[in-house]
Amino acid sequence: MPQSSAFHDVVEFAKSYLRSDEEKLSKLYFHNECHTFHPVKGVLSVALKLAIIDGMSYTDEAYERIGLAAALHDIGNIVERQEHEQISIDVSRNKLIQLGYDRQMIEAIACCIYSTAIDYSDGLVRRTVGSREAKIVSDADLSNPGFLDVTNFAAESIKIWLEMDEFGIEDFSTTGVALTKTFFNQIGDYYTGTARHLFSERRQKNLAGLEKAVEQLLNKANYSEQTLIQILSELDKTLS
Repeated sequence: MPQSSAFHDVVEFAKSYLRSDEEKLSKLYFHNECHTFHPVKGVLSVALKLAIIDGMSYTDEAYERIGLAAALHDIGNIVERQEHEQISIDVSRNKLIQLGYDRQMIEAIACCIYSTAIDYSDGLVRRTVGSREAKIVSDADLSNPGFLDVTNFAAESIKIWLEMDEFGIEDFSTTGVALTKTFFNQIGDYYTGTARHLFSERRQKNLAGLEKAVEQLLNKANYSEQTLIQILSELDKTLS
């Protein structure tokens, strides 16, 4: 984890910003603090681990940029669920300027955040990713099918389905397991060799076993949404 006081200020700012609208936060089953800041599977944790394995040093400026982008990439969800990445960039830019980060670093962080945006414009799922840092942040953001066991991947999948229902998102012609499989098949493999080595094989196995794992969770919850949400929360705690 970067050790500068400014970095830690940004992390606390991002957490506080996500908590600024409790009603909307309660509907963010997936894009919440856990998604970004969970100590094991959170995007921040995974991105920094990928950076080190990929050959970066804890003291590299690029390492801090990756951490900052990962911490800030989803805060815009608390304002608007759709196209939240641009909101995350705009809000982040103001905070980073306030903390004294230079323009070049801020723009590099913005590019990393933008790399997590999904383009559905032609009916397919795509991302626009440029720099090495952006590739690492993007890989971390979509790491859960390859990083987690199949039960926890199923739990994360259910969270995104619940969230899409809450916000009336209908970008896909499919739902449930078919939606998740379509998404990951169209988005393609991970961008970095490190992520492909660590996650690709497990991702394929987890996608194959997803339907059965989802059914097991639903049965465990007796098809009660309230019970299911409690089970998902407990699974988050088992990974802490």
